[in-house]
Order: sequence, then structure tokens, then C-alpha cells
Amino acid sequence: MYRLCVFMLILISCKETNKEKPLAIAYGEELKVENLIDFEKLNLHGKDSINQLKLLVNEWLIKKIQLKEAESEKPISEDKIDLMVKNYRDELLVHSFEENYTNNHLDTSISENELHQYFEENSQNFQLGSNLVRLIFVKSLEENKDLNEIKKLIQSDDKNDLNQLGLICKNSCENWFLEPSSWLNFDDVIKEIPIKTYDAIQFLQNNKYVEIKEGSYIYLVSIKEYKIKNSASEFLFEKEKIRKIILYLRRKKLLKDLNEKLKKEAELNKQIESFVE
Repeated sequence: MYRLCVFMLILISCKETNKEKPLAIAYGEELKVENLIDFEKLNLHGKDSINQLKLLVNEWLIKKIQLKEAESEKPISEDKIDLMVKNYRDELLVHSFEENYTNNHLDTSISENELHQYFEENSQNFQLGSNLVRLIFVKSLEENKDLNEIKKLIQSDDKNDLNQLGLICKNSCENWFLEPSSWLNFDDVIKEIPIKTYDAIQFLQNNKYVEIKEGSYIYLVSIKEYKIKNSASEFLFEKEKIRKIILYLRRKKLLKDLNEKLKKEAELNKQIESFVE
């Protein structure tokens, strides 16, 4: 800790009182403390700051050595480098132009009906990546005086029974989930409920209601519906993905229309001409 504090003080002192003192020199070019701090390359609060500094300085030196060797051997012509730089600059400018245009002109509002319509028209493209299940469960002590009533209510599909079950859970249960309309990833479910199975699909196909004992607790699970991996997905699971797809398609069309418009204007003004037919 003492060594770290001294090191931090040295760095701060170098920055404030002697900015000309370099950390390293390579072929006449200096690496200074403020360069590292300005670009947040050094974490002064880390326990291993000294080693971190050494690594950064060494990386800088190696890069300068490689650059020197590359310049002496010239594996690529200056003209080609200039062309690559120009192409990269052009791509950056066009990308910035397109981003600015789409930010100002892209309609990002998407109605629920539009999302549903896209899902229905392209449902074959949406498949489940995991097993899904709709269920309710209750975790309770085995000695709970309301246990028999809970077992009865949890297997019912009546909404009033579900409400009654909720009231009992609040007063006498350890944990519960009572949202039968919600689809859950079965892999997440078995993290919460100690279901022991080597075949999730077989378990879901063969069980509608299960009781699982663990220590002094009992888990009561009522499975309402399930969907197997690679089968047709549910809209709610694909909603955000569909939103991104629609925005992507809108952006693509917006830029296509823009490019066609700009091309026509340039042709009318005789600013461009193609000699390839």
C-alpha cells in the first residue's frame, strides 16, 4: 500500500511540476505521464498501478519499434496508403452523413398492430431458442397448516381460487409465483425450483402438477402450458427483435430513397455521368 501511494504521488508530481519529463523515448518521440492520464489508460486507484504503467510503456515502445521497422521495409506503397486513408475518410464522412440524416428523418414510432402484423406474416422466421413454460408455484414449509388448501387451489384454473391462493401465500408461504399467463424460460425456472431432470422436454410432456420436497420445504408446481425449443415462438418474446427489424428496414428504405433522389438531382445538374452501359 505504501509503495502504491508513493507511486501515485510521483505520477501526480510529474504531471503538475515537470510535464517535460518523459516516461519513455523512442526514436526521438517522448511518452509523457499526461498522455496516459488524459486518455484514461492508467487507473491510479488500482492496486497494481506500477505493473500497469510498465505494461503500457512497454506496449508503447513495442508499437514504435514495429512502426520504425514497417517504415524502413515499406511493405506497402505510399500511394496505396494514401488511397486507403482516403477511402477510410470517405467512409467516415458518408457514415456520419447517413447517421445524421436518419436521426433527423427516420420515423421510430411503431404501433402494436404493426408489430403483430410483422410477426404473423413472418412467424416461420421466429423459433424458440429454449423451452418455455407457463406455470404457477408455491414454496412452503411442510408443516404449514394451510398446505392441503394450497394443494387444492394451485391445481385450479379458476381466477377466484388464484386470488385466494395469493392471500394464503402472503400469510404463510416462503415464496410463490402466481402469474399463469407469463411465459418463462424453463432453464430459469429450474434455477428457482429444485426440479431434477435430465430431459426437460420429457419432464414437461409428462407432468402437469408436481410436488418436490427439499429439506423442510415443499415446492408445489402447476404447469399450465409449455413450448418446446425450436418450435414456433411467442410474440412477446420476439417483440423487441421485431421492433429492431422494422427500424432497420425503414432505415434501409429511407437511405435508398435518399440516394436515388440525390443521384437524380446530380444527373439533372450534369454533375455525374456514367460511361458503363
